Amino acid sequence: KLRGSWGTPIIEQIGDQTHLIVSHTRRISAYDPMTGKLQWTCGGLGPLAYTSPMLSQKTVMALGGYFGGSIAVDADGEGDVTETKRVWHKERESSNWLGTGVAYEGHLYICDMGGVAHCFHVATGELKWKERLPGIGSGGACWSSLTMAGDGVVYLMTQKGDAFVFRASPDGYEPIARNRMGENSNSSIVISDGKLLIRT
Repeated sequence: KLRGSWGTPIIEQIGDQTHLIVSHTRRISAYDPMTGKLQWTCGGLGPLAYTSPMLSQKTVMALGGYFGGSIAVDADGEGDVTETKRVWHKERESSNWLGTGVAYEGHLYICDMGGVAHCFHVATGELKWKERLPGIGSGGACWSSLTMAGDGVVYLMTQKGDAFVFRASPDGYEPIARNRMGENSNSSIVISDGKLLIRT
């Protein structure tokens, strides 16, 4: 069976410890970045992990690809924390996660591969809303990760080259703009020095 992890590890300061957090197949783990020593590990992730870990305060989330399992874990434990620190676990997702989402004010915003934006409550994993992006058919698709600017403004690029801008709100999808690049893209939008860098 196909297995693998393609997400980028993140380095975060949680309490008085620095964690290098990695999404592996079937689990998410944290290491001491100076020594490589395992700090904690939590099982329940699917066999395919495309998204990078996402942090909201001290809760780390990892979503499985190709409808595999997703988890959230409190990142202040030691050893195997599957039974003690796992906040929620979805054994099988209804969506296929490829790009990484963003956390803002206790909610996670992410878009699935088919071009449907979602908002989840971090503490419970509850779906608050989902919305198919305008102009995207049932076949999708969206491979990029979300990017957040100040004040909860989110940017997202689709494979057709449409750059969507919306406001992070748990009350529903709040569109701000849609800009067509005129070229296809598999890339994520990057913010640098007040400018948006977009690769088609």
